[in-house]
Amino acid sequence: VIAPPTAVVVGTDHKVRWIKAGFGYDFVAGFHAQLNEALGLAGSGDPGVHVQTLENTSVRSRRDRHVQLARALAKKARWESALHELEKARELDPNAVEVALELGDILCRAGKNEAALKTVAQVRTESAQDNAHVLLVSAWAKRQMGDTGAAESLLTKALELAPESPRILYELGKVHQAEGDSEKALACYRRALAEVYGDAEAAGSSHK
Repeated sequence: VIAPPTAVVVGTDHKVRWIKAGFGYDFVAGFHAQLNEALGLAGSGDPGVHVQTLENTSVRSRRDRHVQLARALAKKARWESALHELEKARELDPNAVEVALELGDILCRAGKNEAALKTVAQVRTESAQDNAHVLLVSAWAKRQMGDTGAAESLLTKALELAPESPRILYELGKVHQAEGDSEKALACYRRALAEVYGDAEAAGSSHK
């Protein structure tokens, strides 16, 4: 837990050398000493200050950092960079379902539909939620490839596994919209919004 004001000194090796909240009597002296040492300035170091190197280099933590960076890049539509980060995550943990599903999502967003289908086809799911996600990505890719019939079939199966998923409902709305059925599309969009905002009455009315 970091409470402001807190100072963090990171060395040239990208490791955290020192971290301390700015309330202690030794804060200023310690901060200056550690900053000088990190910068390699003469006269650095303070024997009265304890330095503790903090490091988290587990495979999972490194994998998760790549996934988080990929999500941030995807928000800026930097698809290739995002995909590159996810490939790094997969190299670290080839069997991670979360990484494969994230990769499938971003491949669809980037319009790489065949690659998305290939990616999720290799996923070995262990839960209904993950299986529904695989079906969602597959349907998403199929819709973008123009195969709305296959997409609708996949989404119907996905809804059986996750009937309250707003993402699946939204994608089903996109399928109906692509087929020119505005009424069904709007009903799905309303149900998706109802699930997001917890409006049970709206969700019920959308079935009518």
